[in-house]
Amino acid sequence: MKKILISYKRKTIAFILAFMALTTTNAQTPSWAAKAAKSVFTLKTFATDGSLLASTTGVFITEDGEAISSYTPFRGAQKAVVIDATGKEWTVENLMGANEMYDVAKFRVQTKKANAINIAESQATDGSEVWILPYSANKKPGTIKASVKSGETFMELYRYYNIQTTASNIENGSPVMNDKGEIIGLIQPSSNTKQADAYAVSAPFAANLKLNGLSFNDPAIQATNIDIAIPSDINDALLTLFVARNAFKTQKYTDYVRRFVKQFPESADGYVNLARIAISNESYEEADKYLQQAVKMGSNKADAHYQYAQTVLQYCLQSNDKKTFAPWTLDKALAEAREAYKTEPQSVYMQQEAQILYTQGKYDEAGDLYMKLTNSDLRSADIFYAASLCKAQKKDTVQQLALLDSAVALYNKPYLKEAAPFLLARAQARHDAGKYRLAVADYNEYGTLMVAQLDAPFYYMREQSEVAGRLYQQALSDIDKAVELAPQATLYLAEKAALLVRVAMYKEAIEASQQLITLAPDESDGYYFLGAAQWLSDNKKDGMANLQKAKQMGNTAVQIFMDRHTK
Repeated sequence: MKKILISYKRKTIAFILAFMALTTTNAQTPSWAAKAAKSVFTLKTFATDGSLLASTTGVFITEDGEAISSYTPFRGAQKAVVIDATGKEWTVENLMGANEMYDVAKFRVQTKKANAINIAESQATDGSEVWILPYSANKKPGTIKASVKSGETFMELYRYYNIQTTASNIENGSPVMNDKGEIIGLIQPSSNTKQADAYAVSAPFAANLKLNGLSFNDPAIQATNIDIAIPSDINDALLTLFVARNAFKTQKYTDYVRRFVKQFPESADGYVNLARIAISNESYEEADKYLQQAVKMGSNKADAHYQYAQTVLQYCLQSNDKKTFAPWTLDKALAEAREAYKTEPQSVYMQQEAQILYTQGKYDEAGDLYMKLTNSDLRSADIFYAASLCKAQKKDTVQQLALLDSAVALYNKPYLKEAAPFLLARAQARHDAGKYRLAVADYNEYGTLMVAQLDAPFYYMREQSEVAGRLYQQALSDIDKAVELAPQATLYLAEKAALLVRVAMYKEAIEASQQLITLAPDESDGYYFLGAAQWLSDNKKDGMANLQKAKQMGNTAVQIFMDRHTK
C-alpha cells in the first residue's frame, strides 16, 4: 500500500509539473504569435542539376511577396522556392539585394498575397525580452523565449545581436521578434556549437537591401544564378541595363530587357535595347518595330526619335554587304533627327542632324548647323573641328584653318592632352595648305603632350613637313625614329634613303638603300636610291647599273634623274 501511495504521489506530482509547464508555455506565448507565424516559411534552393542545395527559414515582409532570409543558400543556386505556413510552394522570382558579409538576402516570391510581418522601427536594447519564431506548417505556432544579451552597431543604423537562449538547433533565418510582434532580426547560429547563445542580424538592414546600377559587380550577386531584380529607381535601372549587356549571356540579357520594359513601359531605352538585340540577329524588321514602339510608348518622344535616328545612321554607316533593310536610309535617319529637334529643340538633336547631313555629302547644310552650334551650349573644340571638316570637303582651306584655330584656342598654354587631337588636325591641315613650319610647330606641341604614345606614322608625318620646310636635321632625326619603331616598313626606309640622297649624305644613303633592297628585293626604290647615291658620289658605273635595273622594274623617277644628271 505504501508503494502504491508513493507511486500515486509521484504520478500526481509529475502531472502537476507537466500541467504547470504547459500553462507556463501558453502564458509565455504572445498573442501576436499565431498571426506572425503565418509569415514564416522554409526556403529551399536547388543546383543546376535539380538537386537540393540548401534549406533555411525566412519571412515575408510585404504583402506583394518581398521576403528576407539568409544569403548562403543562394550561392550557386539555379532555382529557389519557399513553402509557406499552409504548406503551399511558391517560386522565388528574383533577388532584390544581398549582403554576403552579414549573410542576408532580400528577394521577391511569386505569391498571390503574402502574410507579411512588421519590421521593427526601433532597435532592441540589451536585456530586453525577445521571441524566436521557428517555421511551423499547419501546426500551432511555437515561440522560443530569449533575451538580448548584447548588441553591436554597424553602419551606424543597425545592430548585430547576441541572443541568449537555452534552445539549440535553431534554424538559420528564423525571425527574432520583440514584444510588439515586430521582427528585429534574423537568426544566425553561433559558430561555437557548445554555446547555447545565437546571433541575429538586423532585420531592418535586410529589409533595406536594394540593388543599384553597379550591383552586377557584387561578388554575392555574381555567385548566384537566380534572376536579379531590376532596381526601382529608373536611373539605377538604366545603369544596370548597360552593365547587364556585358554581364549576361544573350538569352538572359534579353529576358532582363523584357522585364525592364514591363517595369518601365514609358522608357524608350527598353525598346531600343530590344531593337539592338534584334539587329545583332540581323532581324531588322523586328528592330524597326521596337523603335516604333519606343516612339509610341516612350514618355520622352524627342529622345525616342533621336535613338531611332542614331540606330538607322549606324546601320547606314556599316559595310554594304549587310545593308539589306530598304526602309533604313539616311533620309529616314534625317527625318527622325529633325522630328527629335522639332519635338524638343535641343542642341544635341541639331548636332545629330548635322552629322547625318555630312554623311549625305551635304557639306554646306551640315556646316551651317555646326556654325550655329558654335554659339550653343555644345560649343567645344569638337564642334569647331566638325565645322572645319565641312570646309575641307569644300576645299575652303582658309575657313578650315580658321575653324581649327578656334578649336585650339579653346585651350590655354601649356596645353593639356585634351588639346592633342586638334593640334594634330591643324598640323595636317597646315601641311596641306603649304604652311610647313607652322605644321611642324603643331606637331611639336602634339609630340610633347603624347610623347609616350608616339608611333612611326607620327614621326613620318612630321618628317614630311620638316623636309618641305627645309628643316633637314630634324627630318633626319624623325625618319630615323620611324625606321627604329617600324624596321620592317619599306616606306620609312625608302624615305630615309631619299632624304640622305637629297642632303648629299651618299655613304649613309648607300647603306640605307642596301638595307631596303635586302628587305624588299622585288621593289624598285632600293635600286633607284642606291644608283642615285652611287652616281652622285662618282661611282657612275655601279650607279648606272642600279638605275637601269630600277627603270626596268618600272620606276618612272629614274628617267627624270637621268635627264637631270647625265646630260
